[in-house]
Amino acid sequence: MKIRDRSIIIALLVNITLLSLLLSACGGGGGGAPATRNGSTYPVNVTVSGLDSNSSGLVLQNNAADDLSIHADGTYAFNTEIEDGQAYSVTVVSQPASPNQVCTVSNPDGSIYGAAVSNITVTCDASIYSLGFNVTNLTGTGLEVANSAGENLNINSDGNYSFAQGLADGTSYTITVRQQPVNPDQICTVNNGSGRISGTNVSKATIDCVTIQADAYSIGGTVNGMIDDSFVIQNNSGDDLTISGNGRFTFTGALLSGDSYSVSIATSPVFNDCVIQDNSGTVTNQNIDNINIICTPKHYQVNVSVLALSGSGLVLQNNNTDDLSIPSNGSYSFSNTQPLGSAYSVTVLNQPGSPTQTCTVINASGVVNNAFSVDVQVVCNAVTYGVGVNVIGFNGTRMTLQNNGGDDLVYDASSGSLVFFNRELTEGEQYRVTVSEQPVASTPPVVCHVENGTGIMSNANVTDINVICQLQVMDIDAGFHATCALLSNQSLKCWGINAWGQLGQGDVEDRGDELSEMGDNLMPVDLGGETVIQIDIEMSPCAVLQSGFVKCWGDNTDGYLGLGLDTNIGDQANEMGVNLPHIDLGSRDVQGMPVQARVSQVAVDHKHYCALIITGEVKCWGHNQLGALGLGDAVGHGDDPYEMGNNLPTLDLGTGRTALQLSVSAKHSCALLDNSRIKCWGHNGFGQLGLGDTEHRGDNINQDEMGDFLPEIDLGNLFILGSPIPHSVDQVEAGHLFTCALLSNGDVKCWGNNTSGQLGQGDTVARGMAAGEMGDVLPAINLGQGRSAVQIAIGSYYGDDIRAHVCALLDNGSVKCWGDNTWGQLGQGDTEDRGDEPNEMGDNLPAVDLGRGRTALKITAGASHTCAILDSREVKCWGGHYYGALGLGDLRNSGTATIHRGDSQNEMGDNLPVVNIGAQ
Repeated sequence: MKIRDRSIIIALLVNITLLSLLLSACGGGGGGAPATRNGSTYPVNVTVSGLDSNSSGLVLQNNAADDLSIHADGTYAFNTEIEDGQAYSVTVVSQPASPNQVCTVSNPDGSIYGAAVSNITVTCDASIYSLGFNVTNLTGTGLEVANSAGENLNINSDGNYSFAQGLADGTSYTITVRQQPVNPDQICTVNNGSGRISGTNVSKATIDCVTIQADAYSIGGTVNGMIDDSFVIQNNSGDDLTISGNGRFTFTGALLSGDSYSVSIATSPVFNDCVIQDNSGTVTNQNIDNINIICTPKHYQVNVSVLALSGSGLVLQNNNTDDLSIPSNGSYSFSNTQPLGSAYSVTVLNQPGSPTQTCTVINASGVVNNAFSVDVQVVCNAVTYGVGVNVIGFNGTRMTLQNNGGDDLVYDASSGSLVFFNRELTEGEQYRVTVSEQPVASTPPVVCHVENGTGIMSNANVTDINVICQLQVMDIDAGFHATCALLSNQSLKCWGINAWGQLGQGDVEDRGDELSEMGDNLMPVDLGGETVIQIDIEMSPCAVLQSGFVKCWGDNTDGYLGLGLDTNIGDQANEMGVNLPHIDLGSRDVQGMPVQARVSQVAVDHKHYCALIITGEVKCWGHNQLGALGLGDAVGHGDDPYEMGNNLPTLDLGTGRTALQLSVSAKHSCALLDNSRIKCWGHNGFGQLGLGDTEHRGDNINQDEMGDFLPEIDLGNLFILGSPIPHSVDQVEAGHLFTCALLSNGDVKCWGNNTSGQLGQGDTVARGMAAGEMGDVLPAINLGQGRSAVQIAIGSYYGDDIRAHVCALLDNGSVKCWGDNTWGQLGQGDTEDRGDEPNEMGDNLPAVDLGRGRTALKITAGASHTCAILDSREVKCWGGHYYGALGLGDLRNSGTATIHRGDSQNEMGDNLPVVNIGAQ
């Protein structure tokens, strides 16, 4: 509950350096890019339109380095974001093919200025090619040639011809003879007359004309149903004719009346199945034109390749009927095959989940042509969601938050209350939000912590993470079911039991047992505007003010606060603030003038108070059972006005001796002297005075028990160069019926009552009651291999309840506690006492889990609970939560059981919340 460190003077040095960055930008059209303003990066987006669904190979590039492949119309972002103020330049490095297209970029150049780029468009147009043919041996008139686009040409002589209307790349075409020439009659046959435009002008088709003899008759017919194919037919196994498209056909050779004809397929088509109807017979004085060739396209599979699938439940569909379930990455085929020339359209029927993804179909639709299968690609991308934090109570110029140890978010005064990290996460990913840089230049100083900051992403943005900024805790003290903290704005806040007004709120309402009572709702103790430099609390807190005066309030039923009253202070309105008087500790003569005594420390326990005056003198008042005040009697002092001030004697600590630190319990008191030794007085029924007997000290009116009559406690020797040198002491702590000392070498020794194992010796045997139990015989407590203590704290009950626990802050910032653990105050997740049985101390005693990466700066212990100021200047408390002593804003579960912390598993570490102190 009390601490002294003579070798450390704490100074707060605040160096504020303001670095201004001048933003410069060149004005006018086409000038220099604006300078980088804040290091943020933004995406460069492009919107593509007019890209044929069958085309492939379009590649865009930004700043001659960042390539982006485009497969379909839509909006895309380059992989690399551009820093604010930097230039971008988008070009086409590869035009699309199959079919060929020409894509042009609009608004390709510019500079980033605080936002993503979204005005770049890429427009793609189809390349147009001519469709031509060559005519030979034409002697007749009236030859008419047509193409599949519906354009007709009248041809009157041999030569090269082209249709007026060009065709887009990839377009299928067919050239046919619409009308044969006459005068003389001729048969003109098309060769290489069908195909697909493929990136160049077409000129391979030929039309060859043959004159029909007057007594000869032609053999021909019609082709129907063929798509993108060619094959060879024969008449009478000799007259070959290449069929390259639907429409009329006529063999070159003519037959006389009475001749037989027999038409067959000499070379089968690749992509069609064709049969000939009415393919044979005899010529009877007329042309044969009723031969029918019926073709049906062959069927092909529609294949899909799936990439980057990590979820489940993906279902594709072709032409709104054929469903295909996809379990994992790989190649798959739809059940239904597609005929050549038919349309296919692959869509995503069900997107995958667990994690949620969005799958996009590339080459999703088109016509089955000139291929044995259709290859569709499905690329899945994880759906991402934002991680947002609500910031409460921030002040300062900036702070830095971090997600998953890498994604930094700089928060400043201009940021909103809800902000999102830059990197979004996918479903199933873990997030862990921390404060990597506490607020800079905050006034008053605050510290921020994260609540609900760890979890797994579901399929929605996370918006329930809270970053709570609150005042830093500079000092803390725990007492009987209550706790007080001295904050960075120099205010004092107390919570827990308030039966006697010890929280200083002008009422008897407990604080800390309901959420609405902590944080900014917890009002500071009104001390009349005076700054507190030290606080000690039990049932009646006392505060040392910066002026050196002391104010006390709370339980005063016996008048032992030293105010000449016998009513409680702080439980009624208008009793605090300027209405609360200073404790009168007398005056000193300074250059002939009386000056009120100034105090450097006050020690409190139950109804018993001691003050360390800056001169090293000690005054004690209040309850005086068995000489706890050291005044040579057992009579209380301070309940009448004439007993305080200069009428209150100064304790006799021995010739020339002064005090450096005080500690008191309900029945005895101790002082650390200026020679780094200890003296204790008062009740000694368990040897807690460390004198090897059970005789009380300080209650003898003959004054033969104090001063030089009161021995210093023997705590053993250090041996330097073989010579014994008495141990020096850095801190003394008086508990109920026992005492502990922190030696200057970091050892801890305890003596007196040991009911709960609080002496840390693996038993329940008291020590100090008989001769030969102190000095070198009294073992130091085993704190673990290589570990030493820098501070100790004692928590204990009073009266008939003699349970107690002790905690030590170790040299590595960890905390170890032993003794009574009825309410989990040892922080081990159980209620087993430690130190009362062998093999429970040393390395077998685990350090208290304060949370990931957290260490302690100071510890304090109350009757049933323990608190620590963390290295972050936040507070965590554990153990008994009676009356809200832990300050966690809850008290009862199901209306009956108090919710203690540390008595069950999974209540410590990151699961133990910090106390919400508030930001004001």
